[in-house]
Amino acid sequence: MLNTRIVFLLNLSILLWCVSARISRPVSDELATLKEAVGDILRHQHERDDRIDILEEEIEKLNEILETQSEQLDHQKRVIREQESEIRQQKERVGNLENIIYDLLTEKKYTEKELASKDDGADASQSSAHSNDEKHARRDVQKIRQIEVGTAVAFLATMFNQNEHTGTNQPLVFERVVTNIGGAYNPHFGTFLAPVNGVYVFTVTLLSSPNQVAHYYLYQNNTPVVHLTLYHPSSETYTSMSQTAVLSLNKGDDVSVRNLDAGTRTLGDNYSSFSGFILWMTEAQTPDIVG
Repeated sequence: MLNTRIVFLLNLSILLWCVSARISRPVSDELATLKEAVGDILRHQHERDDRIDILEEEIEKLNEILETQSEQLDHQKRVIREQESEIRQQKERVGNLENIIYDLLTEKKYTEKELASKDDGADASQSSAHSNDEKHARRDVQKIRQIEVGTAVAFLATMFNQNEHTGTNQPLVFERVVTNIGGAYNPHFGTFLAPVNGVYVFTVTLLSSPNQVAHYYLYQNNTPVVHLTLYHPSSETYTSMSQTAVLSLNKGDDVSVRNLDAGTRTLGDNYSSFSGFILWMTEAQTPDIVG
């Protein structure tokens, strides 16, 4: 609207000037120059308006990105709070079950001592039988504890989206969860957290982009365990590599796949995967009863 008014007023002024001066040749040249200057002013104003529109679009996109990141952060905070609550509940259950098991073993040991005192004349074979009974009882209690605590642990996760611009020693995120029995794998951080002491098996398979050399490690806590290297000699080939590790973990230990080189790309579309499961539990020894 402002541009239209300016053009109208300038044209009206030029028309009045032409009528009053009876349109002499020099005046016509000046008018042409004036029109050219007015055209330059309007063109610059249009360019400025275009730049303003572009900047407004960029600001809108940045606001959308910021809103998305804020929502993701809130979601991760909620997930962390839920996991912390679940961990507290599991710790309480484990503590209660350990007390029950300890009481059962204590009662059994006292019972065996009373029986032994009554049968002082029993032979060595009878003593051996008592020892075997105690071993069987301990194994039975161990099975009961395993069922109650819910130590079945197994997971499989794949990388669906391509992992780009990964930082040095940054864990790879396998966000598509296929199996997560026991809930020990966190797809938001790409990390497995051991729920119990035990021996675990982990397998990693990775496919990297062409024309790059990529190095990865399977980490136990902050210690590298096994190394994976993907080398692509040309832009037309793809190389995949796998590693398997058997690890003895304590409760709370974490396992992850980390990138050693900054800026590498790991292909998704379910070509890359991370999986693991527990072989058996390992339990801290019950203290001997004195008395």
